[in-house]
Amino acid sequence: MKKKVGLISYKAGNIFSISNSVKYIGYEIDLITSKDKIKNYDYLIFPGVGSFGHCVNNLKKQDLYNPIKSILKKTKIPTLCICVGMQMLGIESEESKNTKGLGVIKFEVSKIKEKKGFKVPHVGWNEVKFSKKFGLFEKNKKYDFYFDHSYSVEKSIFSIGKTKHSHDFESIINYKNIIACQFHPEKSQENGLNFLKTFFSIYA
Repeated sequence: MKKKVGLISYKAGNIFSISNSVKYIGYEIDLITSKDKIKNYDYLIFPGVGSFGHCVNNLKKQDLYNPIKSILKKTKIPTLCICVGMQMLGIESEESKNTKGLGVIKFEVSKIKEKKGFKVPHVGWNEVKFSKKFGLFEKNKKYDFYFDHSYSVEKSIFSIGKTKHSHDFESIINYKNIIACQFHPEKSQENGLNFLKTFFSIYA
């Protein structure tokens, strides 16, 4: 029996590209727009595009904020959090100081420091160095992924991958059954597809 993948849809994610990527590697995927459906899936994907505050507010408007917070804190369903989806796992973001994140992991999100030769927002391909073996990705090796962001998690004890753009930041975090990445696997070609495959295989 095929396992079911639920993609949380709250008007703040690259839904079409993510869906296509997941289908391409052989998984069925449905959009989740209601809290009643969240528990029906074997895997969840929690994307985010846009500002931190906008994403949090959209979750609240669709009555998804508390259900997602509860599920992620219990970590019973393997969940992949992408870009702002990763940032919202934390306490708060410098981008939207009056908006609280989900508070699942204790970290804060900061503006990427501007420095000569490094543009902000950070858009395009960059290397991720893995601090441990992660499925198809080897420890201490670097792999290219596609980024598009102006804010990042500077430090987390749950980091398994780092990227440098004017300074080091966490590009992958692994907390219990949660995998969170700052880059966009759905835009990262072969490495992105391999990253998705690894996520599903680890929690098979």
